[in-house]
Amino acid sequence: MIKVKFTFIIIYVILFALPLFINEKIFFIIFYGVTIIVIIELFYLILIFNFTLAKFNEKEIILRVKDRQNVRVFIHNKLRLPIFYLKLSYKIDGEEIESLVPDLFYRANVHCNVKMYFEKRGIYTLENFRMYFMDFLNIITLNKLVYKEFKIKVYPNVKQINLNVKYSSHILKDEKNSGTVEDVVRIKNIRKYSFGDPIKKIHWKLSAKHNEFFVKDYDSISGGNQLMVLNMNKDEYGFNKQENDEEMVSLLCSIISLYLSLGQCIDLRIFSKDVDNFLLRSQNDYAMLLEYFLKKTIESGTHIVDRLISDDKCYKEYGEIFLFTPIINKELAINLDDLSRASGRRYTIFHIGKSPMDVIESLKALEIKAYAFNDIIL
Repeated sequence: MIKVKFTFIIIYVILFALPLFINEKIFFIIFYGVTIIVIIELFYLILIFNFTLAKFNEKEIILRVKDRQNVRVFIHNKLRLPIFYLKLSYKIDGEEIESLVPDLFYRANVHCNVKMYFEKRGIYTLENFRMYFMDFLNIITLNKLVYKEFKIKVYPNVKQINLNVKYSSHILKDEKNSGTVEDVVRIKNIRKYSFGDPIKKIHWKLSAKHNEFFVKDYDSISGGNQLMVLNMNKDEYGFNKQENDEEMVSLLCSIISLYLSLGQCIDLRIFSKDVDNFLLRSQNDYAMLLEYFLKKTIESGTHIVDRLISDDKCYKEYGEIFLFTPIINKELAINLDDLSRASGRRYTIFHIGKSPMDVIESLKALEIKAYAFNDIIL
């Protein structure tokens, strides 16, 4: 697409008309001189237009919420001709963003940083990514489409956490060593059956093939499964619901990342309109959880206290529950104390630091630990 400045068109029409009314050679010389210059500039610009390419360094753009990041664009000037003006333009969510490309006068290759910032996680579409070329007289502009659409994934912002990790007291009943459990995903070796081996370890396919029993030995990891519960009931997220939602998901993912790095498996329950369950054993499981949060947002659902009371029997194998909820109120504190006394189970609350101080103080008297996000970030 070509664009010529309107002021130049008016001047060019005047230069064309003057020799018709004033028969002076100087006006003919000026008109033809300007015409030749414009033709040369247009030809030069077309060369640059056709032999200059741009592309993102990555196949897909991966960003974090509230993290100002530079996305690198690779620009290749095949002819190494001087480019006097080059601008990049694109749209995200209807907002048009422009960026000038410096240092591309005689250089063949340039990496240009395009700044991006997102307040909310999700999958965004970068649309209508174009390159704009302009001549040195600022008369003619050519632009070409580089990408019609390009996906951007904005994940929760995972922080480094300063927290003394204690493994859950939930240990599988058939483990001889009470300090470790077996990771049933990672098989260490396969051997012949020995008297006393649990039936669940039998490798049935291999046993059927050889007409004798073989069992699987698994790698051991520290501790049992830590139960974590995330409250995503929209009605309990206060006034700044979107901001609180991002902080809660960031807090949860940060804690999970810390625990997984230390070999701790996690059972995760997410309460909103429905209940979603995750068993997190590896970084692949964690990656799937991050993908889930690209689309998952807070929804109106059952109150977290009612959920915990109704599901209490399902948690009998866990010695401690990590509860992630944005704001702690007196009703929640009292009910958690009642549940803890009735079941002998410990509750640890992670919140975003906007809870009333008198409620936080009351938790200390009830021996319920509470951690605010900002207090545990490194």
